[in-house]
Amino acid sequence: MASDDVSRRVLASVVDALRTHAVVHGLKPQPRRIIVCGGRGYTDRQRIREVLDEYMPPAPFDEPTIVHGAARGADLTAADVALREGFWVEAHPARWKRDGKAAGPLRNEEMARLGADLCIAFPGGAGTEDMIRRCINHGIPVRRVGDRD
Repeated sequence: MASDDVSRRVLASVVDALRTHAVVHGLKPQPRRIIVCGGRGYTDRQRIREVLDEYMPPAPFDEPTIVHGAARGADLTAADVALREGFWVEAHPARWKRDGKAAGPLRNEEMARLGADLCIAFPGGAGTEDMIRRCINHGIPVRRVGDRD
């Protein structure tokens, strides 16, 4: 148990040193939590990879967490790409059986309420627009991504 605590402290010190190095050398700070949303029909893996790669930090051990709603399409495609690219991933599936038609908006509110540094919105419909509105209401900047923006 004690060695786990020491390992965590050493790792935290290394991460802090890397962050300090990035600041001293003028490297742009990266978002820590990024909400990804988009339509259920959006599955452009290459475009999702291009966009997520823009947020991969220059230093190891500082990868942001990709937060998604676990819906088919943009959410699950982004989650798969993110895992393969080395990001942390956090899923927030809607509880359709429990909440019925309100499940999507309730899930979106939960993700926005938990906070993020950025929302990346791929093309989508009403659910994507709902997530965007909720992020804006919670002060989370939104980046709308077109097929080639």
